[in-house]
Amino acid sequence: MPRIPKIQLTEQHKLDALKMLQNEVKYSALLGDYKCYKKSINDYSKLAAKNKYLLYDLPKTEINVPLFSKAGLNMLKIAFLNLFRKKSPEEKELISYAKRVHIENKYS
Repeated sequence: MPRIPKIQLTEQHKLDALKMLQNEVKYSALLGDYKCYKKSINDYSKLAAKNKYLLYDLPKTEINVPLFSKAGLNMLKIAFLNLFRKKSPEEKELISYAKRVHIENKYS
């Protein structure tokens, strides 16, 4: 059986994948789809933990919705469920990395 070579992704492909997963996380939270949110946040954290240097190139996007709208209540529900969810090791690593970068930026 012939061996299938592994495809090496370029930096641009990895950055595009991170952008896509980041948007998927935000839109699944807007729609209130917790299963999709959980899957996409795990996929995002796995890819981001391996490519931390690409996180600086991601554009920062914000979604502002009124709290007592349907989308706002969906996001509140997802945030509440996310508080009690078990975090994967990649997510914990990403959280500690973000805290470290924040402290470095604050005191440098």
